[in-house]
Amino acid sequence: MQYKLIEVKQSFNKYCLVYDIDGEIYFYYPKYGYLATVEEDFNFDDAVYNVLYNLKSRDITQEVNLIAVVLTPNCLCNCLYCYADGVKNKNVKVNYEGITKFIQNNKSAKILQFFGGEPLLELDYIKSVGFDGVVEIVTGLGISDIKFNEYLDLAKKSNVHTTVSIDACDENGNYHTRIQKGINSNQLFRNILNKVKLLNDAGVNYSLRATLTNVGYRLDKYLNDIEDFIGEEVPWGFGVVHGERHDIFKMSIKQVKFVENFLYENILKIINGERVYIPNPISSYMNLFYEKLVGGLLYNSLGICNFGGRGGMTINWSGQVCLCPEEAVRSNMPLNMIHKKCYDCDFLMSCGSLCLFNKPEDNEMWCWLYKTVIINAVPLAILKHKKELNLRGSNGVC
Repeated sequence: MQYKLIEVKQSFNKYCLVYDIDGEIYFYYPKYGYLATVEEDFNFDDAVYNVLYNLKSRDITQEVNLIAVVLTPNCLCNCLYCYADGVKNKNVKVNYEGITKFIQNNKSAKILQFFGGEPLLELDYIKSVGFDGVVEIVTGLGISDIKFNEYLDLAKKSNVHTTVSIDACDENGNYHTRIQKGINSNQLFRNILNKVKLLNDAGVNYSLRATLTNVGYRLDKYLNDIEDFIGEEVPWGFGVVHGERHDIFKMSIKQVKFVENFLYENILKIINGERVYIPNPISSYMNLFYEKLVGGLLYNSLGICNFGGRGGMTINWSGQVCLCPEEAVRSNMPLNMIHKKCYDCDFLMSCGSLCLFNKPEDNEMWCWLYKTVIINAVPLAILKHKKELNLRGSNGVC
């Protein structure tokens, strides 16, 4: 199967990605979410801004279908980029009653997520919560073997998904963005991998997530080390966070190009059947695009990480209710539905303005990463719907 990103260019003064998929040329205009098999001029600006106006004017606290619980800021690890660092290990008191009441009052929710800090430090509470939908636990597994073995029984349940945060290594294969007192960082990586292997061997639903930094960015070495240890391919993903003590948004041009090339080559391997797992968030955007590419226009005005836009609400350990899990541990975050800079971005309608709390002028690397994600997600969605696409051009008029 043939796939190639032929070029990125200006087409009739519009940013355009040109793909070759099995000999068919596709023109994708990410600002408008528009896909065609011929290059053409068009004017969708009015339609785009009407969508954005409606998004800004509507009530973002729609029926809750996703609940995020930042259960505790406490953690036994001391990651260099930790955004909970300012409130971590401050003898916090968890408002169990308030959190339980919030969950019970939002029976429409289909997904319940537990974040931290390290949420498994509050494993007894997690086990006590009765929830019929999907339960996702985002953990660093920096916990004792006794606590882990207790969690393993819960993780085996069919409705429980475990996301394990394990960060990529540096150029020399060293893992040192994640720290635990008294333990060498490379040894801590191995300790966590031991637990991941137990999850894998028990057949639980899990995936790994690598936080990319200007130090830990070698996804190739990272996957090789993990898969050699586990003995098979693993589900994985990547992302960035707002760092306080680590300069994670200053990746060099060389590092940026490495990540771009690695992800592109990884997609080629998936298309050619050499790999199975599509990394998140590429897989998330791909699934989002599946249902919308058929009509030619995406108009993904909600954004993949927009908790408020997709009915998500967050409650933290103290009982404070907010929209975003990051807001739960960071005070005074501004609410920008659609940031001014996003209006002029070439990826506006494909990205959907990314996040309620994203500030593009302060976070260029976040925007870069998700543009890279979209470039790789679109061809996968095209391949999924190739036979049923009804596009403007040689395949007909949308």
